[in-house]
Amino acid sequence: MHIGEIGVVDPCFCCIRVWKRQKRGDIGCVSSGLKDDRFRINRYQSATMSGEGRGGLFAIGAKEFPVSDCDHGKGVRGHEKVSVDCDTHNIRSIGHDKNSSIADASCAKMHTMEKWDDLKFVLAIAKAGNITKAARGLKVTHSTVSRRLASLEAELGTRLFERIPEGFLPTAAGQEALNVAGRVEREMLALDTSITAQDAELEGPLRITAPQLMFQVQLADIMKAFAEKHPRIQMEMIAANEILSLHRREADVAVRVTNRPDEALFGRLATRQKRTYYISRDHARQFGDSLAANPSNAEIGCLVFKWASQSVPKRILARFPNAYVSVMADDMIAAHAAARSGLGMVHMPCFMGDPDPELMRVPGLEPEHYLDIWLLTHPELKNVARIRTFMRFAADTFAKKSHFYAGSS
Repeated sequence: MHIGEIGVVDPCFCCIRVWKRQKRGDIGCVSSGLKDDRFRINRYQSATMSGEGRGGLFAIGAKEFPVSDCDHGKGVRGHEKVSVDCDTHNIRSIGHDKNSSIADASCAKMHTMEKWDDLKFVLAIAKAGNITKAARGLKVTHSTVSRRLASLEAELGTRLFERIPEGFLPTAAGQEALNVAGRVEREMLALDTSITAQDAELEGPLRITAPQLMFQVQLADIMKAFAEKHPRIQMEMIAANEILSLHRREADVAVRVTNRPDEALFGRLATRQKRTYYISRDHARQFGDSLAANPSNAEIGCLVFKWASQSVPKRILARFPNAYVSVMADDMIAAHAAARSGLGMVHMPCFMGDPDPELMRVPGLEPEHYLDIWLLTHPELKNVARIRTFMRFAADTFAKKSHFYAGSS
């Protein structure tokens, strides 16, 4: 046994797995006191130098335990498993594998990292593809993630990721770690969901995710009114245009603008909505009566969105054949600002355009159906008191202003 060699205790069978080749007379000396089920070999010495006898001493911390039934005279090829008698502290051999492989050692080392605090860093890096995004997702610093990964790789004695220009690519050992991490994460999420589902009290945390625009228009007011009725519920606002996963418990309730909500989720239709084209009143005055009376002569700019067709929509060209693309945008709030500044007409929800005194509807273009607004949650959480109560409260509040979203106010 060599200095610094690690033995791993299997908590179910009290088994210390000693890896690599052993020779008679080998002595190892390393610090002790590692956490949980890991122990470093403080000292190991065979009973005889000639190899004629059996036995020896195995030390964990300050204690020395007798070793029996281990043939150290000839040495041990591969790895040898020795079990600990928890009452007598005797250690006995339970055989060894002469064809021990690197995979065996990797498996033993992997046992030392089966703790979520370690695994979640590996999982986050693999999902994000780099340290910076992983740190952002874990809500820690870049240096924390980098330090934890370096420490873990040093502990395991192998690299978990290859550093390539495109990001971090899992190695074979890293993929093994990710397999373990995925299983642990699924089990923890299932446990968390099961425990939360039993909560019948109107108290505790409530995480609500929605596009920033929804918070700005009405959702923040809904949350304020709900908080006044239920002060023991601690609400968290998660403004995100990207879709957070309710299955992964990244939020408890999601407000989604969609005509096709995830069928695997439990949902309530909050309201339907319509949209039409808006233009600033000052900009409209430049065209006189032509927008309404003679639209074919109006050379009018039109904002288009990057995620849609980047040309003037056919509906606009049918009424305004001289229309042209004036600007492109990738965000509805930015598009709203563009309309107010006179950059052209903008296609937007009625709940944004109608209340704005600086905007008017483009004549001759009637409102059309737009995406619905849904309240969604994980199906196993639909009966959690605070989630069920909030979804009902929010849906009722949205319904009372359905005309506002339908453009009929």
